[in-house]
Order: sequence, then structure tokens, then C-alpha cells
Amino acid sequence: MRILRPFILLLSFCLLTLPAFNSVALADDAPVKVKFVGYIVQGAKPLNDDIKWSIAPVSKDGTAAQQMTKASPEVQLVPGKYRVTATLGFATVTRDITVSDAGKQELVFDAGWARFQMIPGQKAKPIQDNVHWTIYRYSKGGVDENQKITELDAPSPQLTLPPGWYTVRGQYQGIIVEAVEEVKAGTLYKYTMVAYAGKATFTAVDTKGKTVKKGAVWTIERQAKNSGGKRVPVTTDSSASPSLLMGEGKYVVVVKVGDLIGEAPFDVKATRDQTVTVKLKPAEG
Repeated sequence: MRILRPFILLLSFCLLTLPAFNSVALADDAPVKVKFVGYIVQGAKPLNDDIKWSIAPVSKDGTAAQQMTKASPEVQLVPGKYRVTATLGFATVTRDITVSDAGKQELVFDAGWARFQMIPGQKAKPIQDNVHWTIYRYSKGGVDENQKITELDAPSPQLTLPPGWYTVRGQYQGIIVEAVEEVKAGTLYKYTMVAYAGKATFTAVDTKGKTVKKGAVWTIERQAKNSGGKRVPVTTDSSASPSLLMGEGKYVVVVKVGDLIGEAPFDVKATRDQTVTVKLKPAEG
């Protein structure tokens, strides 16, 4: 009995202290609140834009991967190591973090903004209709389709981009304008592209000299110097008498109405309006 009693006392002590150890272990695995904040550059104000966040555990012990779109999300995470990826526009930043307590995690994009608009001439107002914009990373050999970042339709889009040089192409009606522009981190650049455009209004007359009011399909082709004399299609239209803005240069308009066809050359000068009349004749063959 003297030997058995101390053993029973020791066993009782172990059983009493076991819940305490379990409580400590559970506390270590309890989720904590973590707030994620994005900055365009170090030292700037927190971004209020919708940011795409991806939070994934590095090991199997962490909280399951999460994705959300919000300026500054707050999430519950089990302490551990995570890989965080944030995307704003076309700028992305990735950072590995270690979560031990509740708190804040900051990610810096080191990116900038660029806003684009188009005007037909030096003193003209910006075009309010949708312009087709295509953005490429700049390459010395000219536009490389493999370097295309995005294309979109908007009067004046604003994009978030990593620092660097970009080729920007804007297309509106018969206008195609290209420029190389720079983006620096932390700065909003407002670029205005001048089209130096003129307006041409087209009409077609049939073999009896009457104006065609329906069924016309118009194709505008540019006589480009660097195409070996070949005509390069610029735009098409199917209205009866289209009025189009086009950049300065030499063009040919081709119109088809049923079995009739006609074409006429014309020059475009900046800020000048003109009317081009095309006489139709039976198509050969």
C-alpha cells in the first residue's frame, strides 16, 4: 500500500494537468484575424481600389487557400506560413508571410497609372465614343503581338501598369494612331493622342445617276507607302451614306451594292471635311 499510494497521487496529477496542455495546443492552432492592405508605392496611402487577393498556405497545416476581390480584406488564418498574391489592373505582387498573431500585412505594387484619350485635331475636344485601344509592351522592332497586354473599348480608359515603356494604339472609325508612352511607379500619366483627322462623307450613285439609299457596303483602304503599293483595309461600314473620321493620308473607297461596284481615291487633310461621290457600274465577271 505504501508503494501504491505515491503512484496513484502521481497519476492523478498527470490527469489534472492534461487539459491544461490541451488548451495551450488548441490556442496555438486558433485562427487569428489578419488584414491585408495594398499600396501603389511605399509610403503612399492605402489603395481603395478593388484588388484581387489570393492567400494560400505554404504547408498543409495552414488555412485552406482563399481568393477574394476587395480593397483591404480581413481574413481568419491559422498561424503558419502563407503565399499572398495581389493583382491590381495589370500589376501583380507576390509575398511570402508568416502569421503568428492578429495584425496587418502590407503589399506594395511599385506600379503606376496611365489614362488615354484621343482628339481628332490639336484644338478639338476628346472623342466621347468608344475608342478601340490596344496596349503592348514596347519592343524596338515595332509592335509585337506576343507583347500584347490588353485591348478594350472605352473613350478614356485608365490602367494600372508596371513601370516601363508601352506602345499604345487607338482606333476610331478610320483613325489609327500609335504612340510610345512611359509609366513610372506612383504616378498618374494622362496621355492625349492627336489623330490629325479629317471627316469624309460618302455617297454612291447608280448607273442612272440616282443616289443609293440602302444595301451599300463600304470599304476604306489606305494607300500605305510601306506596303509595296498595296492598299491596306482601314474600316468598313454598311450605312447608306457614312461620315467617317480618318487620319491624314491617301485613301481609296470601294462600295458594293448588289451586282454594282465602284471606287474612288481621296485625300484626307486634318480638320477638313469633304464629300466623296462614287459612281457605280456593273461588276466585271
